[in-house]
Amino acid sequence: MALNREIEAKRGYLSMGFEVDSSGRSILRHLHRRVPIVVQQALYFDEQLPSLPCVYILSSGGPYVDGDRYEHHISLGPNAMAHISTGAATKVATMEYDHCRLTQTFHLAEGSYLEWIPEPTIPHRGARLVAHTTIDLHPTASLFYAESYTCGRLYHGECFDYDLLEGSLVAQCEGRVLLRERWRVEPHTLSPERLSTLGPYRHHASVVMFAPAEIVGDLYEQFTPRYTPSEAMSISLLSGGVGLVVRLLANSTEVLKARIHSLGSAFRLRIKGKPLPDRFPWR
Repeated sequence: MALNREIEAKRGYLSMGFEVDSSGRSILRHLHRRVPIVVQQALYFDEQLPSLPCVYILSSGGPYVDGDRYEHHISLGPNAMAHISTGAATKVATMEYDHCRLTQTFHLAEGSYLEWIPEPTIPHRGARLVAHTTIDLHPTASLFYAESYTCGRLYHGECFDYDLLEGSLVAQCEGRVLLRERWRVEPHTLSPERLSTLGPYRHHASVVMFAPAEIVGDLYEQFTPRYTPSEAMSISLLSGGVGLVVRLLANSTEVLKARIHSLGSAFRLRIKGKPLPDRFPWR
């Protein structure tokens, strides 16, 4: 895909660091952001896990547009924990000249625990998004990482009308690569509706779970692949039992989000002894 020119647009930047305070509660110790990124105050609404800070990332700049560049840097200190999400779905606007880019890095120290469960990304007609994620975690750290994408704005009659969605993820532990993957969807070049891609489904998500090997093994035995007219799910065990990769397909974003919530709840229950709270009615 040839792009005409690079244009200047928003440059959002976010750096968050979590630590354990003297009382044993995890807190958002470090926060640096640049507009249009907005971060809400850390909330402690989970009654079953009252020392877990829940943080929501917002944007004051509307959808991603031509030339936007966003950076997220998330770090957790020893034994710290956090739940991070977004306040709403991420929309990627129609683009004429360029693409938008999201770069994310995660660093998890010894014994830390992170749930990264943002709302879905919705690409508009002609949208182009490139996202790169790097994860560096300690062998004793635990991470639940989810990302989900819709086929477009169905209420506007858009279905796979975007130009490009591209993502990559590299996860490593003490210099050893645990997972390296890259995917690219260009609907106008190769239809996502082929049986070997998304087939009859409209929305897709990936969930990556890292935890100590005995926990990963227990979760692998607990999860069951699914294939129904409304959804499909596959589970892959990474080499050495270091993590799990779950692929989700669905025809409804509600089904997709419900399945992610179910997986996240099982993950937290196995590690923290408590499930995720019920999803709020407005999410």
